[in-house]
Amino acid sequence: MKRLALVAALALGCSSGEKAVPFDHGTTAGLPLGEERLPYPPPPYGAQAGATIENFTFLGWSSPKEAGYDPTHLETIRLADFYDPTGAKHAPLLVITSTALWCSACKQEYADMKTGAAPYEQKGVRFLGALFEDNDGNPAHPPDLTTWARTFDVRFPFVLDPELELGSFFDVNATPMEMIVDTRSMQIIKIDVGWVSQGDGSLWSELDQLLAQ
Repeated sequence: MKRLALVAALALGCSSGEKAVPFDHGTTAGLPLGEERLPYPPPPYGAQAGATIENFTFLGWSSPKEAGYDPTHLETIRLADFYDPTGAKHAPLLVITSTALWCSACKQEYADMKTGAAPYEQKGVRFLGALFEDNDGNPAHPPDLTTWARTFDVRFPFVLDPELELGSFFDVNATPMEMIVDTRSMQIIKIDVGWVSQGDGSLWSELDQLLAQ
């Protein structure tokens, strides 16, 4: 179900000089008029392991701390920004998380990520966090993004998802969701719900196994 959209005037578009193909055939919601599309795998897209994820577009920060967690200065962030078909970015895996302010398990997830994500970023794993609802179950707004990012000292790209674009990948009642994507193809490797902080079945264990392959 579509949710209330954010005011597009908050977006600070960022285009790319890349000319590589294939080009994105996915969603362009939130793109400034006339902005060039970034390269991205063509459809079909899906919402299960093995499928290619659609090129969703969000508003948020690529570097929250450097942006001062400022809710009035959000930028356009697309999944195409993480696409790395040649391996030139040396970041083969993307972890996408979906969370809500009301979610207690999400708070544990981000408390663990505060220190846990950095070692994996050094190994070439990228992270993208998305916030979809506030404490009352309403669509998240920029001040909610600031509240969460400040509380958990979020350093990786963090965006708003008030329209619940990622809702087709999981049951929101089982929030949080962690998705691992192969950036060379933008194919979904695995989708997990809930949060396992340690041991087998944890995000960290799954990343260790994938990085060892």
